Amino acid sequence: MQGLLLGLGVAMGPILIGSARMASGDSLAAKNTGLILISTGLTLGPIMAHIATGELRRAAIFGAIPAACTAGLTALLFAQETAAFNGSVGTRTAFATLLTTALFTAGAGFIDVLNADERARGEGRKFFFIGPEISEGKRGLTIGGLF
Repeated sequence: MQGLLLGLGVAMGPILIGSARMASGDSLAAKNTGLILISTGLTLGPIMAHIATGELRRAAIFGAIPAACTAGLTALLFAQETAAFNGSVGTRTAFATLLTTALFTAGAGFIDVLNADERARGEGRKFFFIGPEISEGKRGLTIGGLF
């Protein structure tokens, strides 16, 4: 739980500063800086949460996609300043996809860190599972666990 609280605290700093920068920015560059800060917070939060629990490998795994999304978002906003607010349908779609993916994958990282204590004790309890289901006349995936 301490890892989660630390991660959320680390994430909230850039998210709050970025939100204020975006809301009060007079130019597109200022607003874009705010968006990049928000995405950076989404990247740093799950990484720091896992590092705080001593799970460096999981920090890399759950930080990789938000980091890639932040890099893509930064590149998009530097390449076309109007991408998020006044861009074409393509640039706005790319922007929304990158930010939404960063948000949901960061959320997955925060959810994962909730089980760090169980993993440390060797209980191996999984938060959720996805497995194949093959039976008579039925083939597919089964999704279950604690959501």
